[in-house]
Amino acid sequence: MRLYHFLKEEHGLSAIRDQRIKIARISELNDPFEHIHFDTSNYVTQAVLKERRRIANQRFGLVCLSARFDDPVQWAHYGDSHRGICLGFEVADADVIKVEYIDSRTSDFDFRESLDLSLPDFLRHALSKKFKHWQYEQEHRLIVPARKTTDLVFHPFSASFRLTDVMIGARSNLTFASIRARIKSYPQPPAIYKMKASPVAFAMEHLT
Repeated sequence: MRLYHFLKEEHGLSAIRDQRIKIARISELNDPFEHIHFDTSNYVTQAVLKERRRIANQRFGLVCLSARFDDPVQWAHYGDSHRGICLGFEVADADVIKVEYIDSRTSDFDFRESLDLSLPDFLRHALSKKFKHWQYEQEHRLIVPARKTTDLVFHPFSASFRLTDVMIGARSNLTFASIRARIKSYPQPPAIYKMKASPVAFAMEHLT
């Protein structure tokens, strides 16, 4: 499955150079409803979720990816207003969670049913749903072990998380040559593209 990750230029260049990507901590995600798509009006539900989130945050992190590279809103929000970089990865389908976008919080029954799941499976369930207004992201999530021993934790590029594309933002001053210099040691060098606004749709497209 081909999926994409948007970055500021400096972080994108570091990721390409070091062949790794920064993992997002669960406690640092930008949606305040992360991990709590359940109805939390019940105090016990709140307490259980708070404790499970605390434990999960100590043991796991996320790589957040999108099915789209051409969405101008994502380039604006996560690609430094089109000055950044979008990295494309080939990821095994079985490793990722496709986010479901929902209209309202799920029931207390759904929460009680989920308590029988192991922590990793509970986490996959808890992080699999978001409010529908986020649906433009077409998000897929890769949950990875990430014990917090330092402030920053990274997930390495690999055969199952292979860098396939480097897309330079439409407003970036980066050149193809500068990217080629950073990928010359790759056994399978990724393709490089420059983005531009489509002349016929509200979307970005790339030049080779």
